[in-house]
Amino acid sequence: LSATSLLSAQDQTTTHLAEAKSTYNSGELEATRFALQQSLNELNLLIGQRILDELPEQLGTATALSDSDAYNGSVVGYTGVYIDRTYQSENKEQTIQLNLIHDSPLMSGLTTFLANPLINALSGRKMVKIDGYKTALEESEGTPTEFSLYVPFGKSLLTMSFEGFESENEVLALAKLVPVGKIVALAE
Repeated sequence: LSATSLLSAQDQTTTHLAEAKSTYNSGELEATRFALQQSLNELNLLIGQRILDELPEQLGTATALSDSDAYNGSVVGYTGVYIDRTYQSENKEQTIQLNLIHDSPLMSGLTTFLANPLINALSGRKMVKIDGYKTALEESEGTPTEFSLYVPFGKSLLTMSFEGFESENEVLALAKLVPVGKIVALAE
């Protein structure tokens, strides 16, 4: 992501904060709230960009399709950061999808559910650790086999989906290349 877009988002954040201060001082509370919300949205965009910058360009033989990266600072139904990155092997037989929904009230119940070892065991999910974080591993049988890793933290969920991979060990080795700790630190 370009330095120009980062500077623009930083400038927008600063502009909205100045507007919030001005409208607050003049007693316009609704305008103040709107300016603060706009500032938070710009800040979330910056966080999303930085998280994408931390992701590796390669996961095994799969290359990031950076042109299709998606990130947002606020979407109806949740607040916070949303990111999406896809990796694909040259022969297109293997795909890895990374998604993060951060700071969402909708996620708090789901992350509690996914972090519960008993519920995971009953549902056939396996608990593993990725970069020190409890992660639920799910294998969906079919053609091709799909593996999903769910990394819950706070009111946030990082999901990694692997399609076209043969073994759990291969998937876990690739998942360990994702800087989960850095993602959590940037998101928090």
